[in-house]
Amino acid sequence: MNALDEPTTRLVERQGPQTRLRVVRGVGTPDGSRRPGWLHGEWAGRVGHPSSYGLLGGTRAQASSIRVAESGATFRDSLAGASDDVRWGLEQGYEPAIMAALGAQLQPVLITTAAHGSLGSSPHVFGCLARLLSALLATDLPSEDNDLWRMVDRAWNP
Repeated sequence: MNALDEPTTRLVERQGPQTRLRVVRGVGTPDGSRRPGWLHGEWAGRVGHPSSYGLLGGTRAQASSIRVAESGATFRDSLAGASDDVRWGLEQGYEPAIMAALGAQLQPVLITTAAHGSLGSSPHVFGCLARLLSALLATDLPSEDNDLWRMVDRAWNP
């Protein structure tokens, strides 16, 4: 694997209210495309808000679906930090919001990775993350932070 195929991590933050987004991007698709082969998006918003955390990851697909292994293990390095008990896996109650969001997107996604907080996750957060994941997999991670935040805003306010 050459350096261009190594996963890259990008963390962006903005104030008012504080919001953080960590994107881990993998490349090296068989078709030689420079678009991400897989991507994980982790979002953390206002501490204590019922819609303040989620992580969703996946790959481009022919049809959208969810195949997240059940885990329940603690995600100690989450962006939520000590403010929430974040566990690997996906609550079943979030799946309808994810599939509804992906149904309206041009790029189908196979969801393979998720983490949720016991206090700060909600179907709304996971629907928004699904829209963002689809958009990023269809294009790529913008080089400018402001452009990435515009994509986030479109995912949160379709």
